[in-house]
Amino acid sequence: MINLVNKLTNFKQLKGREKLLFIGLVAAVVFSLYFQLFYKPLARKITRSKFQIKKSRDRLSQLQAKYPQIETQKQNIHSLEKECQSLLAQISEVEKNLPSKRSSSQFLAELTKLAKGVKIVSVRQKTEAGDEYSRIFFELKFNAAYKETINYIRRLESISEFLTIGELDISEIKAKRSESGIGSRLILSTLLSEVSTAEMIKANQDQEDIEISRDIFISSSRPVSRTRKVELKLQGVTYSLEGSTAIINGDVVRLGSKVGDLKVKEINPDEVILTDGIEDHVLLVER
Repeated sequence: MINLVNKLTNFKQLKGREKLLFIGLVAAVVFSLYFQLFYKPLARKITRSKFQIKKSRDRLSQLQAKYPQIETQKQNIHSLEKECQSLLAQISEVEKNLPSKRSSSQFLAELTKLAKGVKIVSVRQKTEAGDEYSRIFFELKFNAAYKETINYIRRLESISEFLTIGELDISEIKAKRSESGIGSRLILSTLLSEVSTAEMIKANQDQEDIEISRDIFISSSRPVSRTRKVELKLQGVTYSLEGSTAIINGDVVRLGSKVGDLKVKEINPDEVILTDGIEDHVLLVER
């Protein structure tokens, strides 16, 4: 070895075989140092990294198997977020049109204005405060004929798009003739905002009434009143399938004609049936 070291100083003096041996020895030493100092630690680190990568991939596979639609769910969540934002914008627009707390007197005024042919018995008002909105309730009791009752309820609905009917009770009044008709009880309610930019509440008073073909409180099979009307006299009947006529108090009437407050409902060979919309009345031919 000492001899080899000594020869290193005189590399040029070495023979060709000795030079090859020297170069091989140096390469072996360098490789040994590289292997011990660099390759082995790097190989261990690579092995650990590969193991960690495999472990992570196995974990990812388990999660994908457990939650196979996670990407789909992400897309759904994104769509729901956009839809939620759109709904919040719509709610904000609706809130601008909500009646305010100052609207209670306007509601009462419109309830009264719309009462055409309706006798209001009582109106009660109650307000309930909520976390975000308040709600106002109106209990309305009134009497009217069946047709006027239905049309009054229709007109009430035009006061505000937020006004709803929570309860409705309709019953026939069994009292004096001057108070006959339908007794109704309504509970109306609407949300109220603290501050609203809505225009003043106003019902559609030009809304046309609907025609009621039949009063549900009058049975078609119920016997009609056969009491003679003292102020009306049936003086004759001309009965015909093409079109019957009758003479009442000297006037010729046909089906549908008006006789005072009554309307000709039927013309039969020896009688005429009149109706006031609530009750039927029969006139017999004078003998």
